[in-house]
Amino acid sequence: MSSDSYQCTLTPELQDKAKNELNEDPEWRSKDVAALRDMVNKYTGLKCRTDDAFLLRFLRARKFDHQRAFDLLLNYFKKRKENPDIFENFTPLNLKHMFEAGVSNVLDCKDKLGRRIVLLRMGRWDPDRYPVT
Repeated sequence: MSSDSYQCTLTPELQDKAKNELNEDPEWRSKDVAALRDMVNKYTGLKCRTDDAFLLRFLRARKFDHQRAFDLLLNYFKKRKENPDIFENFTPLNLKHMFEAGVSNVLDCKDKLGRRIVLLRMGRWDPDRYPVT
């Protein structure tokens, strides 16, 4: 893998789940990331992160199908470019008012699979005061 070499922190149970549901094989992971990185590096005009953790997000989202992961990555950057008003200011500091208003909360507890739970209270959202853009 790259110099930032990904360190898997998944539990054995989650590793089994990733292998069965996402086709993620620990023995092939570095080769899959390298293949996607190669596609990114060969694509003219695309400047993006190529660290293992970033590329793994796209591979996992497309069950380690290199071409589909690459297409998703291209679409991700296309949407970011088409909607700068949404993505440029999408930082925790700029969203602080949404948390303070109680529109969005991250619960202290997790679900039975250990995932964080985000609660959205859309009734508290005032689009005039808190626009999407």
